Amino acid sequence: VGEAWPLTQERVRYEAEALQTAHGFCPAHVPAVHLYDAPMSVIVMRYLEPPHIIVRGGIVAGTAYAQLAEHVGEYLATTLFGSSALNVGCEALRKARQAFGQNEAM
Repeated sequence: VGEAWPLTQERVRYEAEALQTAHGFCPAHVPAVHLYDAPMSVIVMRYLEPPHIIVRGGIVAGTAYAQLAEHVGEYLATTLFGSSALNVGCEALRKARQAFGQNEAM
């Protein structure tokens, strides 16, 4: 992310895979990953041009977001159901847990 917040190559892999998975379930609220290069630890994703900012910064600054609850609710509903055993089946869920379950640094 930057000098103040370095990420290991393994953590970058988890971030890229999590973004790709979440985008597959909820493309309206998760930017697309165009390229992930593991050896270089590079993630290339859609550029969100201004006035887009990280929502946390806006909340800290006191900005009110009228659709935040709706958008977060839609994101949570689609990603949580999309990745659930009910949707993907037990075997796929076990494999996903194995793949993401080693991410202790998060």
